[in-house]
Amino acid sequence: MAWFNTGEMLAPKTAPFAFKTPRNKSGKRCSNQADTRIWYNYCFPRHNNKTFTGQVDTSFGIFYFNVKNVTDPETFNNKLGSLMVQIEQRLLSQKMKGLGKERLNPFVTLYALVQCTRDLSEISCAQCLAISVSNFPTFCNNRKGCRVLYSSCYVRYELYPFFLSLDSNNIGASKKTMRVIIYP
Repeated sequence: MAWFNTGEMLAPKTAPFAFKTPRNKSGKRCSNQADTRIWYNYCFPRHNNKTFTGQVDTSFGIFYFNVKNVTDPETFNNKLGSLMVQIEQRLLSQKMKGLGKERLNPFVTLYALVQCTRDLSEISCAQCLAISVSNFPTFCNNRKGCRVLYSSCYVRYELYPFFLSLDSNNIGASKKTMRVIIYP
């Protein structure tokens, strides 16, 4: 069983639910299957009867994209490309999630995230991310937002902040935070 947190950090009290529920669902819905994968907003559980750790898997992907296009595609695509390179380098050099943002104009900011499963080597992670980003012209061309999900890596960009705690002075760094969940 492998778990993949997709960028939006889980509060400590919700983490057990996030890990227990998918395991139960995959067991019930896919009991006769050799390979099960469930993509959630916050995590990606995977079960396989064969060893898959340390191997790049881009055999099956899911692509989400915003249906609206940007107004200045040339500037947008140039800034998106440079931001992706920057956060991929940060991810590979610091072994963290690659988070970043780039101001497109005084009113619009581009937010991006790249991430690999922790079992991948640096070269395998770079390979998976390159495959993911190479899908941008086909599935995400000039779109205001896009997600590429593979079993080994995750790439996303949006024109709104979609991940928690993006401090411009400390992007990608670990911070101690406290989250409170209130429920009846």
